[in-house]
Parts: sequence; structure tokens; C-alpha cells
Amino acid sequence: MDSAMKLDQARKGKTQKPYDKIIDRETNELVIAFCGAAGSGTTKIAERLGKELEEREYTVRHIQLSAIIKQHSTKSIHVNDHAERIQLLQQEGTGLRRKYGEDVLAMLAIQDIKLGREKTHPSTGILNDPTERRYATIIDSLKHPHEERLLRKVYGDMFYLFGVLCPEDIRIQRLQHEKGMSPSTAHTIIETDKSEEEKKGQQLLDTIHLSDFFFRNTDVDSKEIKASLVRFVDLILGANTITPTVEEYGMAIAYCSSLRSGCISRQVGAAIIKEGDVIATGRNDVPRYEGGLYTATDSPDGRCFRWGTETCRNDVKKKVMKQKMLELINEKLPEENALTEERFNRICKTVGINNIIEYSRAIHAEMDALTTLARTGSSGAKGATLLCTTYPCHNCARHIVAAGISRVFYIEPYEKSLATELHNDSISTADKPSNTPKKLEIVAFEGVGPTKYSRLFRQMDRKNEQTCGVEEINTRKSKPFLGHSLDRFTDYEAKIVEYLTEIKLDQKRLPD
Repeated sequence: MDSAMKLDQARKGKTQKPYDKIIDRETNELVIAFCGAAGSGTTKIAERLGKELEEREYTVRHIQLSAIIKQHSTKSIHVNDHAERIQLLQQEGTGLRRKYGEDVLAMLAIQDIKLGREKTHPSTGILNDPTERRYATIIDSLKHPHEERLLRKVYGDMFYLFGVLCPEDIRIQRLQHEKGMSPSTAHTIIETDKSEEEKKGQQLLDTIHLSDFFFRNTDVDSKEIKASLVRFVDLILGANTITPTVEEYGMAIAYCSSLRSGCISRQVGAAIIKEGDVIATGRNDVPRYEGGLYTATDSPDGRCFRWGTETCRNDVKKKVMKQKMLELINEKLPEENALTEERFNRICKTVGINNIIEYSRAIHAEMDALTTLARTGSSGAKGATLLCTTYPCHNCARHIVAAGISRVFYIEPYEKSLATELHNDSISTADKPSNTPKKLEIVAFEGVGPTKYSRLFRQMDRKNEQTCGVEEINTRKSKPFLGHSLDRFTDYEAKIVEYLTEIKLDQKRLPD
């Protein structure tokens, strides 16, 4: 066959082009992890997710990190008391991270996945036909951000993290009624779960906000949970008739706004929505004269990191205050009873001095959104919804109440906030029945996370050119929408060079 005929066949599609070969090498396999606090119902939702995947012809395998901890524990965790067992699992999990690294439980889960795959295909493993293997592994549940980091690095777009959020009072009730715990024991377990002082311990708060999908689970058997699971699975598998909710859209805008922040401490974004439209956005940054915040195009740029310092001004002020307090206290104590700096720092953390936030130069994202609304003369905030990437602090919360906002959605918890403690007369953190007094509701966000928003909702091929109707995707057969390649980029380079050689367009035959 001469080169002209080969080229003609390639143009007519008779010779498979490199792009099509690359697409054919994308895997059907999924790795899904859950993250949620004790009492949030992660295991039940993980089981229900598995059933949804099985309905789409996936073989599903569940990996419990608690079982992995038990397998590698130095102590016996086979005890009948639920509280004691959970506390032992927390301690042993921290012990494993301390000894082998923060991501050791993820490494053990990855080993389990690999061994399970080889067991499924004992003769050839995954190498037999990896593109057709419709298999999903569900991991329950992550407690440390380094676990998420490793799993996402290894599995790329095969990996999804599901975050399960639930108000603390409901979680305590569940642990009491379902596990027979006292309120104080349940509270202790929850506090350990969310953020241990030791960085190799449980760090749920630093993990859950990394999720790709969020559930607000106040009733694990509710129709809303079922509907969310169906929707999320269909999105993963490329269903092309699903569009964003208003809250997903608003949170995506809030997240994009956060990326404009130059704050040293953290990036936070907010968006105010009224009647489905964004009427203001905000971010945390330093305010400038004549309104608004400094931006990358301002000269001079008055943001902190442009002031020749890498230290947050709030942290500097707290450090000076604490040093002065320590000196004054020790002046009144006998030398042998003087407080060490380490002991004094523990006291400051216990009583909340470390949580002081008012000495920052930056305005918070929620306040930026409200002042933007005031400055631009829009329709006003009364009855609007505010979406924020982080739970509002108590300073912002009181202004949100005063502005007439009716509801706030957030992703990342903020432990320093005293919003409900100071304003429980006007703020609620749970959906309330219609017959209860009206309050500002600050509730956890539910939906597709903002980091996946543009990727899962981008324009897909919806139109069937022959019928002019919708080209519906059969999620029982379709591959995951965010295709993940089984090969290295160097393998694809080789395929392309091989193709160019085949049609006589390789580099050796091109003129200089």
C-alpha cells in the first residue's frame, strides 16, 4: 500500500488516529473516598453510593480504613463498647501516622486496591483489558489531608472525594441513641475527630473542604440524599442533561473570588445571590481609599505581602500582646513558679487568646461583598443568600444579620467563630421547621464542589445532529466523563510518531 493510499485511509478514518487511540486507553475504573466526622453517617451513604454504581454495572468493593487500622494495630480493638472502640481507633490511627507518615493509611488502601485488582484477574492482573474493567473502590473514611493528597496524586481523575457534613448536635444525638454514648463522651470523640493538636492526628477540618461533592446529611434515609447520589454518579459518568443549582453556581463564583485574595493567612471568597442572580462578590484583602480592595493592578499596592513582610499583622500583634502578658505575670510570681513560654502558650490556646482576629488589616470576604453592595447601590441584601467558602466569623455574622441576609452556605468550617454563641437569638445552624421563629440560617453547602464545577458542568455534546433532539448518555455503559489515561505521556508521544511514520510525515522525511 503506497503512502497516498494510507494517507487517504487515515483521512477517511479507516486508520485509527492517535487521538482515538488515546481515548480508547482511558479507564472505566473509579476510586472514591469519603470524609466525615463521627456520627455523620458516612458509612451508610458510602453503602448507598455503592448500590447506585452497581445499578450502572460497576463491580464495587469497599475498604474500611478502620479495618486497616485494626489489622496493623499494636492493641486489641475488638471491644464491645462503641465509645472505647472509636477512641482506640483514633489513637491507633494517630500512632500509625506518627510512625510511618501522615499518608500511611492511604498507602495501605492503595496496596489493598492493587492486590484486589490482581486477585480479580489472577493470570494477567489489570493488563488483560484495563479499559473495559468497570470497577469502583469506595474508601471509608479519610481523616487527614495527606491521605487525600496521595490518593489524588496516584489516581488523578479516577479519584473523587465525597464530604459528608452534619450539624454537631445531630451527630451527638446519633452517637447517643445508636451507639449508647453519654453526651460528654460523644463530644470528646467529635472534638478529637475534627482537629487534634498533633498534626499527625485526626485533621478532619483540613480534609473535608477538599471534597469534590458535598452532602448535608441530617437524615441518611431521606429522598434528598438518594437524589443527590443519583445526580453525582450520573455527573461522574458523563450525563449531559444536568445543570448547576443556584447554590453550586454561587459557591463557584465565591471560590473564583477567593483566588483574587492576596491575604497571607488564607484565601476566602463570598458571593451574594438574590432571585438567582449574583449581585455582589467579595474576598478577604486590604481595603483601599475610595472604596474596594487592593488588586494586582494597583500602584502602590498596599497589601501585606507587598509591605516587605511575610508575617500576618494580626499574628504579630497577638505575639506582642502575649509576650507583654507573660512578662507582667512572671513579674508577680516567684522565680521558681515562673511560667515557661510553652506553658503560657498552652494557656492562651485553652482560653481562646490565640483566636483573636480583629488586628488583621484585611477585610473579610463577607464584609467585602456587603460593602460592595452598599457602594454600588444595588437592590439591597434583604432576603438574599450569601455563599462563602469559609464559615463566617462572629464579626461578619453580626453584620450579615443586620444586612437582612436570610441564609448563608459555607464549605470550610472556622473554629474561631463565635457566631452562634454570641447571636443564638438570630442565628441557627440547621434547617428549621416553618413553625419555629425565623433566624438567619448558616448551613453547610451541598452539591458539586467549586474545584470540580467548571470541569463537570462544561458544555457537553447534547444535540443529536440526526434527530435534532438530545443525545442522551447511557450511564450504564458510559466511561467516566473526566477520562483518566492508563499510559504515560511518553507512550502517547511514541504512538503519534509511529502514526506520522506510517503516513510518511515523520521528521526524517520533512525538509529542513
